[in-house]
Amino acid sequence: MTLQDYEKRFEIRVTGDPDESGSTRTAKFQFIGGDPAISVTERTRTGTISSTTAQLFATFYNEITGQEGGLNEEVQIDLGIGQFLVELSFSSWSGESGFDGALLQWGDTGDETTLTKTDATGEHALRKMQCLSYWLKNTRTDSLPDSLAGSLGSGGVAELHYGQRSDQGVYDPVTVAFEEPSTTFNGEEPTTFSGSLTGVAIADLGETYDAEARTPRGT
Repeated sequence: MTLQDYEKRFEIRVTGDPDESGSTRTAKFQFIGGDPAISVTERTRTGTISSTTAQLFATFYNEITGQEGGLNEEVQIDLGIGQFLVELSFSSWSGESGFDGALLQWGDTGDETTLTKTDATGEHALRKMQCLSYWLKNTRTDSLPDSLAGSLGSGGVAELHYGQRSDQGVYDPVTVAFEEPSTTFNGEEPTTFSGSLTGVAIADLGETYDAEARTPRGT
């Protein structure tokens, strides 16, 4: 089966107020999939109770059930405490456009006629790199919505949209916090820049908070 155009578009969404304008908004950083534009690796960092703690549990379990466990066999218990990771390596270039010919959005406005701190749609690769770095540097990405974050600053969950993990797909976009994002501009190839980041899937406590606020006690 051939992929639909929306499945070939990759998008990083970051919500916040990086320039402290008093307005929280969402920036979209869009890529088109294909060599060498982007590569994606999905993996699960497993999290289990093992070794001494689990072995003591296994000994107790064997005692009450009458079963016999083998010597020197590690016991692992999966409590669902692992982490789902999405690792991105990407390239972007000046004036990058989508399948419909329109410029790919790069920031919070999508206006290619005006360069701002928070939007570099249609701009030179170096400006696009600095715009992305500005958002990642000045926006908090974690599980807390602004309503619960207090003085921590504007932000919340970021989102990764790609393939079927998108608004049009069968899976939800991945809500993430970022680990070690990096970008590189090489003067020998001045029309492009490259970057990489790891998105760690996290819960959006804002959705839980909103649900609690809408649910009367005792129901």
